[in-house]
Amino acid sequence: MELTRLHIRTVAQARTLMEQIGCHATGVERMAPKATLLLFELCGLLPQAANILKQEMLAKGGEVAVPEGALRMDVRQVDCLISGTVAQYRRLLETLPAQPFGLAALASQLNAAVELGSSQPAVTWFGSRHAGVVVGGIVDCDTCTSGVTDAARNTVSCAWHLLEEGADFLVVKGRGSSVVRSAIDQISPAGACPVATWVLDQTFETRAAEASVVVERTRATPRVPVSGPVFALPSSHDPVPFLASLLEAHAGPERLFVTLPDALEVPAVMKPSGYRKVASGVPRLDAVIALKQDLTPHAPMEQAAWMARLVMGGVLVILTDTPRSIRRLSEAAQNV
Repeated sequence: MELTRLHIRTVAQARTLMEQIGCHATGVERMAPKATLLLFELCGLLPQAANILKQEMLAKGGEVAVPEGALRMDVRQVDCLISGTVAQYRRLLETLPAQPFGLAALASQLNAAVELGSSQPAVTWFGSRHAGVVVGGIVDCDTCTSGVTDAARNTVSCAWHLLEEGADFLVVKGRGSSVVRSAIDQISPAGACPVATWVLDQTFETRAAEASVVVERTRATPRVPVSGPVFALPSSHDPVPFLASLLEAHAGPERLFVTLPDALEVPAVMKPSGYRKVASGVPRLDAVIALKQDLTPHAPMEQAAWMARLVMGGVLVILTDTPRSIRRLSEAAQNV
């Protein structure tokens, strides 16, 4: 007899384990959400809301840790910890919208956090060659090499340089949608790889949505393609409502990549007590942006160590504008 402790982060992982031991398909679908435990910190709740939340979650079999002040009702706001399985959260979300004291408004954010926290997006759109981690090249239409007068040709040249170094896909970035689309029209026919559009601070839809990647950073209600992955760049201030709006716009968690800039500072911040809190409060972190100025000061060994931390933290995609870094990061991902 042998006993092994398992660490299950997603419903998909639980489903795979149950299928491997021969569970029936119907049973797998019922049991997998019960095998994934999620813990969230909720800050700034009214004490009445914290007490109702605790009773509701207890009724579902979960738990909410609240401070003594909430029970005595002698504080204005409290923080609490809520824990439970995905199945318990989903039952909670059936009743939470009808509750007072701000809990109804909390429901959509909690739903987004549960769906994102219990799943990971697929990387099949990128044709990955790197053991589940893909590296995409950023082509910046707004940056032109010194002495170059043909900006469009310079953009195409940068794209080919990234592809030659082994980029799995390209992200064409710029402040004008017409410039971005013009560059994509020149790159796509011969590129033989997925090409993304990133129009800064705008909401947009791409052509050939089934083969495209969309990067969003707008606060407006986003439009997303019918299919294909979506990169979300939430601000560090209260990111969950933005992610919830993407889910409501039919970007399912299986194709929504939560992305953060300043990659060298993520994916996790270790607290003195030893627990890990994901940077900026995002429910999960799937992709990071490593720009030239981020990578240049660091030696190859440091970049490999950084890559290992990202992969172990759950990152699936690296975006970089440095051609020489693509191969180095891809090799580091293979060795994790």
